[in-house]
Amino acid sequence: MKIVVVRHAEKSEAAPNPLTEAGWACAFEAGAWLRTLGVRPVLVGYTERLRTRQTVEGILSAYGLDFAAVAQLPVGPMPVSIDGWASVVGRLGAELHRRGLDGDVILGVHHSTQDFIVRAFGARRPLKDARGATFLMEADGAHTRVVAAWPGYLRRTKTLADWHT
Repeated sequence: MKIVVVRHAEKSEAAPNPLTEAGWACAFEAGAWLRTLGVRPVLVGYTERLRTRQTVEGILSAYGLDFAAVAQLPVGPMPVSIDGWASVVGRLGAELHRRGLDGDVILGVHHSTQDFIVRAFGARRPLKDARGATFLMEADGAHTRVVAAWPGYLRRTKTLADWHT
């Protein structure tokens, strides 16, 4: 099974922190990259934050897919440990089987899950100010490996004044 793990793209500072224009562009570009790799999204999951859902929406838009037309997992936390990852992989496989879906999964996550993927599976660490970093992973039973990574966009909302504070 292919699992895409994507850190949310750049968010606005205004609550509830929707994606910025650059964030939407980043998510769309991540989706275009995934299309070139043959990823076929059929199931998506994301956290309770608007920015993770919108990042997944932006990826799906690169496929011309309507967000509501793709099977969705219940909103919830994402794994940050090997045991948590193994549990998620098992649930994803069971959910694909239960729904009779043949394709790939996209998970919208935060920094903590991105860091876990880097530590646990040897993925290349994205630049510090990058948002939208995307990892394509293959999971087969107890084995998971990162097969490709996309670096995301550097955060663009900083102004010259921000660098001096």
